[in-house]
Amino acid sequence: MEDDALRKLKQRITELKKARHDVNTLLHEVRAEQLAKEEEMHKLSRELDAIKSKVDQKEQLVSQFDKTISESEKAYSKIIENSQLLLSALDRETQSLKGASTK
Repeated sequence: MEDDALRKLKQRITELKKARHDVNTLLHEVRAEQLAKEEEMHKLSRELDAIKSKVDQKEQLVSQFDKTISESEKAYSKIIENSQLLLSALDRETQSLKGASTK
């Protein structure tokens, strides 16, 4: 009976070692998968940083366009205003000159 108990004990230890080996194999596979995902995340993070940088640049460019357009529209309005003032002044001067020439 003692030999049978020792044989069963040895068998159980062997089964435990095999189970540990199987779990250890799975552990290595999961670690490899984890490493691959971490590398993928780093790559995606770098790509996202590059995209964010492009977005920032484009936003600055749009802001510059907005500023230039606003300044140009203000200058255009001033030109129109000054042109109208000049035209009014020329009309008055023309009327004045015409009136003086008919006297």
